[in-house]
Amino acid sequence: KKEKPAIFKQVKFALHLPQYLSFLVSGKTYSDMTSIGCHTGLWDFEKGDYHDWVKQEGIQQKLAPIVQGNEVFDGAFPGSPYRVGPGLHDSSSALIPYLLNFHEPFILISTGTWCIAFNPFNHRALTVDELKQDCLFYQSYAGTPVKASRLFAGYEHELQSKRIADFFQVT
Repeated sequence: KKEKPAIFKQVKFALHLPQYLSFLVSGKTYSDMTSIGCHTGLWDFEKGDYHDWVKQEGIQQKLAPIVQGNEVFDGAFPGSPYRVGPGLHDSSSALIPYLLNFHEPFILISTGTWCIAFNPFNHRALTVDELKQDCLFYQSYAGTPVKASRLFAGYEHELQSKRIADFFQVT
């Protein structure tokens, strides 16, 4: 917006990757709660709406209308029987089968580049201490906050794999 105002002016909708992929198949532009509410800084979890700065900066007008994660639409191909979802954030979508099938409180641990612990049962506001420890909120497909902590452990795996390979002189 600030560095390339002419391009910003031409943008009709800014989509997250999952919604862009959904757009390619459905021809429809939507924003979904899981992508908005996943470490983007766009969503105010206390108000249940975009942060004031998103509105003040004129960014909200570039964001597609919000839909729930369980909504589906017709595909864009004539005669296609396929239904298309809005596109969900990967980590948030990993929670869906657990949220639907387990009612006892649980924490889901997702590993990869980031190791993330999701707690969909703790809706208390993030404390300063939690924020300092890289905790954040994600958003479930139903629009409820999911407290999460994360650790950039994938890089550690890469470093240790290289160290072992170097020690044994193998690739």
